[in-house]
Amino acid sequence: MSYFRGFQSGYLAHQISSDVESGSQSDQDKNLYPADALSTPRQILFVGTLCTAMFTNQVGLGNTLATVGLIGESFGITNSGQLSWLIAGYSLTLGAFILIGGRLGDEFGHKKMFVIGMSWYSLWSLVAGLSVYSNYVLFTFSRVFQGMGPALTLPNALGILGRSFAPGPRQNMAFAWFGGAAPFGAIAGFLFGGLFALAWWPWIYWSLAIALAGIAGFAEWIIPPPLQEKQN
Repeated sequence: MSYFRGFQSGYLAHQISSDVESGSQSDQDKNLYPADALSTPRQILFVGTLCTAMFTNQVGLGNTLATVGLIGESFGITNSGQLSWLIAGYSLTLGAFILIGGRLGDEFGHKKMFVIGMSWYSLWSLVAGLSVYSNYVLFTFSRVFQGMGPALTLPNALGILGRSFAPGPRQNMAFAWFGGAAPFGAIAGFLFGGLFALAWWPWIYWSLAIALAGIAGFAEWIIPPPLQEKQN
């Protein structure tokens, strides 16, 4: 009987110890992965905000692709080679600077680079619309500088997602939504590009600038600080 009681006491002590260890491990995971500690509504807002990196990237391509003829006509451009630069300048800098954007995020913080990227994208979208008062050279340059915005937001949004969720279904779902935002962004670019062009084509870029500025401000609030900032 005494042996049985000793065994039972040892078993209970083991179970309590296991529960304490699992609880401390869960707390440690929440500290390591800040998004796991957020409420479900805030997690949805958090992931949705990061998905705007992919969404707005495709919007910036689709809205010009759908209206390039109209924009070129307003500048008196009929040469297809010149028209192609109105689209290609954006893609060129996006592809050229995306690795640099990711490296800057590693050095200075993914959240900071994400917010800067959205702000930069907003600024040059505004300039793209204002180029209607200048010439196609300013518009082309503004498109080139626009591309640097998604080059900052895309890799850093992925970096934030990877470091904010513990490996598992929620992280997988977050990455799936990020990739799935691309076709929705392209459709929105074609749709709203055509609609705003019915009024006046600069509003394609002014409306985008307003939306991007709003996303930058919202991202500053909704994205949790990285682990090292919490520890400090």
